[in-house]
Amino acid sequence: MRSLVMASAACVAAAALGCGGGGGGALDCPAAPQTCDTAINAGMLEGDISDTVALTQTGTGSAFVSALVREVSFDNRSVSVRGTIGSIDQTTYDLLLYVPPDSTASACGQPPIASTNNVVDASWPDTYDGSSQDRTVVFQVRPRSGTCGGGWILIIAGNTTSVTAP
Repeated sequence: MRSLVMASAACVAAAALGCGGGGGGALDCPAAPQTCDTAINAGMLEGDISDTVALTQTGTGSAFVSALVREVSFDNRSVSVRGTIGSIDQTTYDLLLYVPPDSTASACGQPPIASTNNVVDASWPDTYDGSSQDRTVVFQVRPRSGTCGGGWILIIAGNTTSVTAP
């Protein structure tokens, strides 16, 4: 985690110095090789218990990454997920999170939640109607400044407290 914080600090410092980047705070980079519907599958994690293991995905440039967030406690705890993006060079990234409204719907086409300070997260209530509260969420990584093909690391954690979404 310390290396992620250091990478983020270096990324912010580089952006302040005007490294790369197109006008208006966004680069004109190639589209991700995936779409929301064909996102890289990072795996599965629990969204409502304290001993869940985070997922890690690395890449370069633009990408879509999905993760299945599972409900396992069946109690009154909310189910939640958090994505944290860090740069492994001098590129800064926007991170968006797409969350489906229920376990059967697609996250694609939903309004995205934007990251704040390299973190984006969401939570949803655990309901007692016998339905699953599992969600396959999709993260979109987009270079904002630096180089279009810069490297990144995405850490996806479950059972978090939302700071960017109600």
